[in-house]
Amino acid sequence: MNNYIQADQQLHRLCQVMAKANRSFVPEKEDDSHTNLGFNTDKLQIEGRWIETASQRIRLILRLTDVCYVWQDEGVRYLLTRNENCGLSSWQRSQHQDTWNLLQRRPFSCSE
Repeated sequence: MNNYIQADQQLHRLCQVMAKANRSFVPEKEDDSHTNLGFNTDKLQIEGRWIETASQRIRLILRLTDVCYVWQDEGVRYLLTRNENCGLSSWQRSQHQDTWNLLQRRPFSCSE
């Protein structure tokens, strides 16, 4: 039972990062549903809400296979990660400048 509790607590902490991203970038709803997350059983990932930018929609996901947070667009392309061990190429600012601007303008902190 102790292992279950530890796994539950760790998953809760990991999901708090995604909820904070939703709270920062998704329009607020009275019932707080803008912070909801989904679980994709095919891709084994937890998915945040879609965030509107000037030219596209993006969302923060947590890939459970390698425990990496990744910004993803609607074309299911991975745009950015802070973890160098996730096997993603670096950020392409020229292709996604409006998204980059949004993320720079509205940083979110997990310690709030």
